Amino acid sequence: MVGLFQKKKTTPLILGNLVHRGLEERFKNGTESAVRLISDECEKAFQDAGDIYSLSPEWLSKQEATATSMVRNAPEKWNIRNMELAEEEFNIPYDDYFNLVGKIDGIARREDGTIWVRDYKTKGSFDNAFINDLLQRNVQGNIYCYAARKLGKEVQGFEVLMIRRPTIRQKKKEVLSRYIERIVSDYLSRTDFYYAESRCVIPNPNEMFQRNLGITMFRLRQCYDKNLWEENETSCHQFGSCCMYLPLCSRHVGAEDAFDMLGEDHHPELSNMKGEKDNGIGKRTK
Repeated sequence: MVGLFQKKKTTPLILGNLVHRGLEERFKNGTESAVRLISDECEKAFQDAGDIYSLSPEWLSKQEATATSMVRNAPEKWNIRNMELAEEEFNIPYDDYFNLVGKIDGIARREDGTIWVRDYKTKGSFDNAFINDLLQRNVQGNIYCYAARKLGKEVQGFEVLMIRRPTIRQKKKEVLSRYIERIVSDYLSRTDFYYAESRCVIPNPNEMFQRNLGITMFRLRQCYDKNLWEENETSCHQFGSCCMYLPLCSRHVGAEDAFDMLGEDHHPELSNMKGEKDNGIGKRTK
């Protein structure tokens, strides 16, 4: 909203992103190719993670081992050959202020001919009964289905493939290599525990979702017009990762040097904003 972007991104800090890329690579080019991809991504992106996010090499090694185990042992039935779309970005105008922007993990056609928006999730725990109820009201799933239909895909709903994060913990005085061995063994021996899937039919049109989305957009317009934004500290470490703006909010020395300002040439959707607004950091954008 304020036009900031990271000069150097460290997206694989998000375990889910790393696992998703690994799964796509496995289903396309095989398991060993996926393992190499994860290793290469970690080596490239984690080289400065310790400096930016104060993460230890041990933590980074656990992330790589966890992602590799998750991808290597994922059920083969998840490998749907007939993917309508994969890694599909969308940028859909919503009103004069905002666009809906995002990336759909995939749109898959199942054996019965139905088409579903597919999303991968890494979670600490999951309960199918709770998840099935939650999916009905899931904002992300509804936005993805809305976007898929705008892209011309008659999707039935939202399909979530879930992988549980490791439940075993490193023992006191246990060396890292031994702990990683136990993680690998646990995923291999308890696939039914670590992997689950759920689907939810999303109606078209979804009147409740569109109503709630309209309310959200109205509140965002008020924030933008008044340049008043809430700090939501509960989001700093959501989804198993650090918010990329955390160094700025924490006022780390030199954090501002990691960001640049963007204008309409980088973010065309900013041109939809009516009038000029002070973004609160000394720069005016449309």
